[in-house]
Amino acid sequence: MKRDLGVVAFGLALCVTAGCALPRLFTPQSDIEGYVAVYGSGEHSLLVASRSSAFKDAVVEGIDRAFAGESVAIKFVGLQKVKYEDAGDFDTVVIINTCIAWGMDPQVDGYLNKYSDASNIIVLTTSGAGDWLPKKQNRTFDAVASASEMMRVDEVTAEIVEKVRGLMGI
Repeated sequence: MKRDLGVVAFGLALCVTAGCALPRLFTPQSDIEGYVAVYGSGEHSLLVASRSSAFKDAVVEGIDRAFAGESVAIKFVGLQKVKYEDAGDFDTVVIINTCIAWGMDPQVDGYLNKYSDASNIIVLTTSGAGDWLPKKQNRTFDAVASASEMMRVDEVTAEIVEKVRGLMGI
């Protein structure tokens, strides 16, 4: 009888785990188009990696506009390509992703694990209610949470830009 309960418990755990992972499979997300923008002499460097949605694209564009008058080189990449970027090559790294099924995008999680001691990383995670923050798990990064509400784009962008300016000292 105890063995049957163990099998049932294992089966339930497997179903719950699979059920939580299914939204990731059925909610494919595209990435932003990569490009480089160099303003002034490009004294400071910023990497922005993001998925694409109306909200995320507006935040990315806002970050780009905010540094147009500075001496900053900005590299924009999609999350599929962030694994090829070394966090140490940039003054600041901004990663924009979505919480799906109570978890962070696997590309972001892997990147944060690779650079667990990098204090120059800021992660913006969007979620339905806008209050989900990733677990740090002995990793050093700053985190911002938001719902993907277009009326909050300016507010969220300003928060990210302020954090970036603080890390760059500008």
